[in-house]
Amino acid sequence: MAKDSIMAEAIRMNPLPAPHPVLPAAAFPRVHAENFPHGDREAYAKYYPYGIPVTYKMMHGVHSQGVAQTYLEDNLPIGFYTNIPPKATAIISTSNGSRPFRKLDQILPQRRIHLWSKDEIQAICNSLRKLHWDELKNMQQPYCWDDLWAYFDAYDLYHNGCLNLWNVINTIWDENKLISIDVRREIAAHIGHWADEWLKLEKNRDKLMQWKESQGSIYRILDDEDHESLGSLQDDVVPLIASALKGRRAYLLSNMEAEKAEEPADLITAFRTNGVENWLSKFPNHLYLARPWELTYI
Repeated sequence: MAKDSIMAEAIRMNPLPAPHPVLPAAAFPRVHAENFPHGDREAYAKYYPYGIPVTYKMMHGVHSQGVAQTYLEDNLPIGFYTNIPPKATAIISTSNGSRPFRKLDQILPQRRIHLWSKDEIQAICNSLRKLHWDELKNMQQPYCWDDLWAYFDAYDLYHNGCLNLWNVINTIWDENKLISIDVRREIAAHIGHWADEWLKLEKNRDKLMQWKESQGSIYRILDDEDHESLGSLQDDVVPLIASALKGRRAYLLSNMEAEKAEEPADLITAFRTNGVENWLSKFPNHLYLARPWELTYI
């Protein structure tokens, strides 16, 4: 375990404690599927399997299908969107500073916004994690609305909804905590990220797809440059690397890249299947920041 700890030091998630306590969501009563008529329970359980805090101002919209999927966002003053904090970085909205902050032409104090479901939140988390791995693995625990400025500009905060983006950032933080408590999980997550980056090169994709089991261990397709990019890893990690390569090869050969997965992979399922290294392998390498189905200004 000692050598594993040293080996993983450079790839740790390093979740930092918040300066002030977080008000736990568990403190609020929640509305669960069993609180609805039988005809709506299945749909509600699919959208919001853990329930919704009673503090959410839910209302029915055009696409509700019997279950309210729209909420009223009116908890923040207009000044929140116009007074950008001096230290705001908006690393996601600006792509690490390569794009400028976007301004808002019209700001209303109340608006109806589609509340992202469990799968929508997970899909966005997966995409953001692949795009901003280094920044998000070392993120600080969010404790107030202003912390969202570290990741998003006013345009994304306003149009996607602060509540939705708050749920996204907190989900990523919770995932980081789950990964960081086990060195093996951290190593597996690191290998999975490395494999996704490695596959961005066409020559590596070709090399992976052309490999056959009759050629011996899939690990042998890696050259010296690949080994160097992996960093200092112990021999007992080789099976994880082989698993990551095989999982991505199977996905490439299945020709499913262009298809959207019905349910984005979540971390808990990856733990149960001992496949953290393949957790994000079936998710595209592009930003998926959904726009609300319905945005009605009141």
